[in-house]
Amino acid sequence: MKRVISVSGSEEETVEICEKVAKLGLECSFDSKVKSTDGSISSIMIKLYGNDRIKLKEDHKDILAIITDVKNKYNANKKGMFTYQLNDLKTPVNKDLIIDALKYSKIKCEYLKSENELLAEITAPELDDLLKELQEIYVDLSYYPIGSKPVKNAVVLGVYISGVEMEDILELGLEKGCFREEDDRIVLNMDINKVKTILCNELKN
Repeated sequence: MKRVISVSGSEEETVEICEKVAKLGLECSFDSKVKSTDGSISSIMIKLYGNDRIKLKEDHKDILAIITDVKNKYNANKKGMFTYQLNDLKTPVNKDLIIDALKYSKIKCEYLKSENELLAEITAPELDDLLKELQEIYVDLSYYPIGSKPVKNAVVLGVYISGVEMEDILELGLEKGCFREEDDRIVLNMDINKVKTILCNELKN
């Protein structure tokens, strides 16, 4: 038995769809062709094989779900927002930090807990750049005696939004009473939302 699925889109979309389907380990084949003269739009035909009708139907459903997820990632909905699966992001950054970075950057976003999806007015390449920058800042935290995760997130957010050095953000946080030093560590000393506002706005370039 065989099922055929055809889909067209940008090169990024079709490549990502093929990569994700291939990871399922199904018995299938891919055919592709370029549809536009500049090569920006292509189409793929996925041929899915199997002897079990029920399993073939389930596999077909899984492939359609992948196509939907990828399409929603690269194409905005009616509200101008793109949909991202948080467990599928290339750069591992925790959810709360991503959402705060978007909100303090004045980028409209919404988190759907039931689906673990992020809707945001930001393209996939732009989100990738944001995540990479957050991760780079987060790596620098290892050089400082910073306590809990909320404190770390607030510091990274402050550095990202303000554009200043981490030392300056930490100094500001201590001066304003956001943090205090306890047992040779920098810990939270104020409501976390107030801390974020101070760190993101006081030294903003």
